[in-house]
Amino acid sequence: MVKIGTSHSLKKDSIYIYDSEYVTDIMYGDKVILSITDQDALWQNLSRIALAEQYQPIIQNKIQELREQHSILQIAKRVLLFILVIIIQYFLFKLTNYLFKKLRRKIIWLKQNRLRSITIRDYEFLNTHRQGRVLMFFTNVIRWIVLLIQLTISVPILFAIFPQTEDLALKIFSYLLEPVKMIFKSVASYIPNLFIILVIYYCIKYIVKGIQYIANEIESENLKISGFYPDWAQPTFNIIRFLLYAFMIAMIYPYLRDRTRGYFKAYPYLSV
Repeated sequence: MVKIGTSHSLKKDSIYIYDSEYVTDIMYGDKVILSITDQDALWQNLSRIALAEQYQPIIQNKIQELREQHSILQIAKRVLLFILVIIIQYFLFKLTNYLFKKLRRKIIWLKQNRLRSITIRDYEFLNTHRQGRVLMFFTNVIRWIVLLIQLTISVPILFAIFPQTEDLALKIFSYLLEPVKMIFKSVASYIPNLFIILVIYYCIKYIVKGIQYIANEIESENLKISGFYPDWAQPTFNIIRFLLYAFMIAMIYPYLRDRTRGYFKAYPYLSV
């Protein structure tokens, strides 16, 4: 029917009914569009001819719609829209590159005038040159992400302009949206586990700090325990700290394992 609808020589009255001994056909020229059997007519409680007469105007209107969709004017409009989307995307690319070029210049200015070295005690962790490189790296990453987002929007739009590739556009949209939806669902479902992990981590962290404080007090002899020498304070603290962190890992691991099991369910081909 699509092939018939795209024919520019088609006339609405070219669709006719041809009745034979066993079937009634709705035809265009020598091409059969729809065949109606006695069983089809029986289901509708009509004769074959009556059922064909009901279908004939429906098919004529549908073919007329297809003809209008594939007219020279509509094709010209779609081509112009296609070109317009490409032009808009081109200028978006230019604008994005221009803005990020200005951002890079701003980073260079910050590096030369405002940034200060990051030091931890006497160790220079990040000098201004390294900070500039880090900012440049993240700027480039963000620029590529923005360009990729633009493409993921514009490419499906281009495919959706023409009826022949409209289904492909929907598939592309679904391919792009499904991973994003999966990521958001995974993050949302993992928030309770993440909260528990953070609570366990901070509890152990402050317990270690408390034990370290006691060990320092014993080592400086501000706190004396009968039969416990000050020299034993730091080695004992190191052993207890190791055991506490091992205990923390043992407590956290089940929550991490639940998350990995979820990924294996979503992607069974990753499991061994």
